[in-house]
Amino acid sequence: MRLSVNKGVVQGILDAFKEGGSRPPRTWVRDHWRRRRNFSGGADISEFGKPYDPGKATLADLLAYMDTVTKPIVAAISGPTMGGGLELALTAHYRVALTGAQIGLPEVKLGILPGAGGTQRSPRLMGVEQALNFMVVGDPISSERAKEAGLVD
Repeated sequence: MRLSVNKGVVQGILDAFKEGGSRPPRTWVRDHWRRRRNFSGGADISEFGKPYDPGKATLADLLAYMDTVTKPIVAAISGPTMGGGLELALTAHYRVALTGAQIGLPEVKLGILPGAGGTQRSPRLMGVEQALNFMVVGDPISSERAKEAGLVD
């Protein structure tokens, strides 16, 4: 199972999930994590306000599909995982993170609320009070702090 960047990252991930749903569990996520690539730094803000390509999936499409997957999904977080990247991880059934990874929803600093489920999923995992502070301040937290808060398993 390979992600096709030519199709766009989100479309490539969606295609990989669809292909993986019909096959036994694989080790591609583990191998990706071993190479210590960033899980997802978040959205490219230069794309904000541009029309969607009708041939490619959106983040909302990907997350909606992930919500239907019954096989366990584990997000292996390394490096900075922000905004839409964190919302992708929050949609997984489980989240594991390397020590030193940074996790956050910084888009509020641009005047944008998390729009891909972060405002619903983070309170379920870390409680309303902690999640409100996490979302409103927009500062990233360490993977260790995320574990204490319940965002990381």
